[in-house]
Amino acid sequence: MVSRVAVEALKKADDLKEKAINLQNVELTIDIWPVQKHLQQIYHEVLILDLEYALDKKVEQDLWNYCFKNYIVALQNYAKDKKHNGIQVQSRLSWFLDCASGFYLSLLQEICSVFNLDLPFMRHDSLFGCKKYKENLVINKPERNSCYYICQHCLVHLGDVARYRNQMIQAESFYRHAVALGASSGHPYNQLALLEASRCDRLSTVFYYTRSIAVSHKFPAAITNLANTLLKCTKAELPPEGGKMVVSEYESAFLQLHALLYLTQDIPGAMKLLQSLTHCLTPLIATQEFSSWKLVQMVVITIFMFNQTEGKSVEVKKVLSEYITGFLNALFVPLYTVTGESVLDYFGLPAVKVLLSWLKCEPNVVNMLNRPHLWRGICKLLNSLRASYSVTPINSINSALPEDNDLRGFLPLEPVLSTLKFGGEKVSEDAAKKLRAFRIIKFGEWLASNCECKPIYISESGLFEVAQFYHSVPVSSDVSNNSKTTNSTGGGFYDSWKTRSRQNVALQSLLNRTNFQEKESENSGNVEWQENKSPVDWWPPGSSRDEISTWTGMNTNVSFSSQEGTYSLFSGNDPQTFSSMLQSSTNPVIGHQSLWSGPGPSPLERLLEQQKQLRNSSSQNDT
Repeated sequence: MVSRVAVEALKKADDLKEKAINLQNVELTIDIWPVQKHLQQIYHEVLILDLEYALDKKVEQDLWNYCFKNYIVALQNYAKDKKHNGIQVQSRLSWFLDCASGFYLSLLQEICSVFNLDLPFMRHDSLFGCKKYKENLVINKPERNSCYYICQHCLVHLGDVARYRNQMIQAESFYRHAVALGASSGHPYNQLALLEASRCDRLSTVFYYTRSIAVSHKFPAAITNLANTLLKCTKAELPPEGGKMVVSEYESAFLQLHALLYLTQDIPGAMKLLQSLTHCLTPLIATQEFSSWKLVQMVVITIFMFNQTEGKSVEVKKVLSEYITGFLNALFVPLYTVTGESVLDYFGLPAVKVLLSWLKCEPNVVNMLNRPHLWRGICKLLNSLRASYSVTPINSINSALPEDNDLRGFLPLEPVLSTLKFGGEKVSEDAAKKLRAFRIIKFGEWLASNCECKPIYISESGLFEVAQFYHSVPVSSDVSNNSKTTNSTGGGFYDSWKTRSRQNVALQSLLNRTNFQEKESENSGNVEWQENKSPVDWWPPGSSRDEISTWTGMNTNVSFSSQEGTYSLFSGNDPQTFSSMLQSSTNPVIGHQSLWSGPGPSPLERLLEQQKQLRNSSSQNDT
């Protein structure tokens, strides 16, 4: 039941709200503090008496906007105007900010006291021997989530006040307390982004805007803020293509890549940037120019952008998948120089774990990362981690790692994060390293057993190995490309891989190197030429189809005698490739014939007899 006192109090607040708006738009000399003070008391009372009703009426937003924010903005504008006394305006602004900070601290304390909240940063009054707030006051008991929401609201605006006072460390502390109180709300992430923007850190700014959007209760203004920030990134100057980059330049190019894909879907421009980013990342990783946190931020931004590709061109996904492949490859390169347990200390493991966790949540993306060198790098990492420790941290197996705490509430990773236990005792640094390795290995086992394409597998020796991938290849004039291929993959076949069921008998005879005498015993000495029964439509490079057809028509029926069977010119113990026959300049058939013996005169005997007859006839003509 709605409190009648709260309803009547809000009616009085409507008149005072209009009066406060009018007074804020007049000269600075007008004192509006009495009106603001009265309005603050009304809103404060309504929030305590009936919190649910107050939140339905958005009292907390009116309290901040009409009692504090609008006047703070007005004073800031007056301070920039040279017509006013800057010292006097700045003094009043400092005083008013102190009043705002005191009001929200007092409100937060009263809410915790009235609704029996014991927060890590605001302990209950009973711990300090204080009495409860007005025990005889009739208060409608709100839901627990509503209490946490209003506490978060107070913390966010305490951070805003500290930011207006240029107390950035204190502002960040308030914002992070607000995140810890409700990780699924996007408002504190948006304020953290504003804080990072004041520090000129665009990568962190974009990171927190994406966090503000990819949560259950996103902050609407963050969408516009993200677009405006990315638009500024498109104007950043970058080094010439192919040149080296420092960390700041790489971050600018990274954000410009995502800006082109997110705002304009400029695929050609994104592909140029992609080549530069892939080329420059490996040396930056090898020299540890990035911190672990910066790598995690880049991973989260890429994941967010990939999830925003719905309804966009397929090429956008391809560019992002290529960047993910290059990013992982760059992180895997230093692993080939790391030995023993030092792999647990590798600074890139948190980013790798976050990215692999997302791949487990989005198994379809694994099919887009079909790069054998990528899976070799993953196998190298998995085998190194498996050999680096032997004890699994059972006691903290479901505990959250530092990167998990920072990504709590991030919707693309929610299937993985929902299984973890947040809060409680902090995991030690040594246990965190082993736990991170354990989870990466678990991902490898999933990739080898449950993933549809199974790019890797576990060998009999217990090591992770790369499965062999097959793709359809164009038919080449080289006989080796036409040979029969044996498939021995560890994880299935691609549907496009098909073997030819019909082949030229002559080519089969050449490839299998069948002895004519064995065929004679099986087929009673009669070998037939069957080239025209299953023709293969191909021709060697550099020749036209007409030329090959003419050559075939002239030579397919070559024989030395119609007596005692017909011989294939491509059967023999020392066969030559078909392409070499095509490239022979003079008499390609006879020049490459096998001189084996068969029924009747052998080809060599026939050839000698023919040459003898030619010499005799030429000598008679000369006579």
